[in-house]
Amino acid sequence: MRIERLMFPDPLPDWLHAPVGLSIGAEGPEEISVSIMAELLKIKNTTTAKHR
Repeated sequence: MRIERLMFPDPLPDWLHAPVGLSIGAEGPEEISVSIMAELLKIKNTTTAKHR
């Protein structure tokens, strides 16, 4: 994976997710940014639900 090459020789931290974004078939920077925001909202809402 590219992320492993970028982080080498350090191990990948547990909090690092790659590739980023939900798989929504995004094309172009605008749609890719939507997929990234969707993943951030998913993580935020999942984390919030756990603390309720």
